[in-house]
Amino acid sequence: MKKFYVLAAAAAIAMSATAQDKLYVVGNWGGENHFVGADQKVFEKTGDNYVFQIEALSAFKMSTVSLAQPGQDDEGNPTMIDDWDNFNANAYGCDYGFKTDVVKEITKGFNGNIACPYVSNYTVTVSGDLTTVQLTPSGPNPDGNFRVFFRGDMNNWDEITDWEFKLIDEKNLIYKFECGAEQSIAANSNFKIADANWGSINFGMPQKVDEEGNIVNYDFFPLEESLVLVYNNSQNLTLGEEFYGVAYFNLAEKMLYMSNEADAENPFAAVNEITVDNNAPAAYYTLQGVRVSEPANGLYIVVKDGKATKVIR
Repeated sequence: MKKFYVLAAAAAIAMSATAQDKLYVVGNWGGENHFVGADQKVFEKTGDNYVFQIEALSAFKMSTVSLAQPGQDDEGNPTMIDDWDNFNANAYGCDYGFKTDVVKEITKGFNGNIACPYVSNYTVTVSGDLTTVQLTPSGPNPDGNFRVFFRGDMNNWDEITDWEFKLIDEKNLIYKFECGAEQSIAANSNFKIADANWGSINFGMPQKVDEEGNIVNYDFFPLEESLVLVYNNSQNLTLGEEFYGVAYFNLAEKMLYMSNEADAENPFAAVNEITVDNNAPAAYYTLQGVRVSEPANGLYIVVKDGKATKVIR
């Protein structure tokens, strides 16, 4: 009898190891939404890594647990259900960014999708220990540059032709939008900064730390301020007042600035021109590029040892 239990335990361990050698992937590919268990792709480890290819891929999510799980319908009949809680708890991902063919660290329980830099046929390489991912496209960005749009209630989320930002700084990925005579975004309406395929550019409300130390969303996006947006945030951007002016979006830093002043200048230009001295002490700059000697609470650019990074004080 003891031998039977030992064999059964060994079989269970083997089954568990086999299960961990699979990745379950849902996402947006082929120009269609496949974020459902019925459409998920299953990939097994090949050698030391997971390597798989998906055509016309824009965003995806991967987990060691299947999204489709045995369940019951409303009448108690056996069926398959999408168990997002279990799937997400065992999902691995990262904010990949806008450069292709680079290796990025991934973490378990990542809250969001892995957005591809642009739509393409991708080879996805995930390390066998589930610590890194690399996205290799079959070709360059077909649009040449990333395209950025206002998408929301004001254009039914899809009628976006007249709501595209203009790229004004290709090196630093800075975009500008000027409202036309008949264009505006009403107060309390919902919108996002996104690309045409809801891929790597899909940004919602910025976040802050409340008095109790919790990370919370802003209630309204403020005009005349530059704030970092959150990728794939389920809370849309909302304004406390009507917008009918000029907007600047720094894609590299995921920062948005909106103003109703028609002649509002690009607030990100000064930051890009900051020079560094490797031997100098840390220097703090506002997001508008103004140096401050004693920074108060807020978001700043800190320059130290030849590197410029954003910090919250």
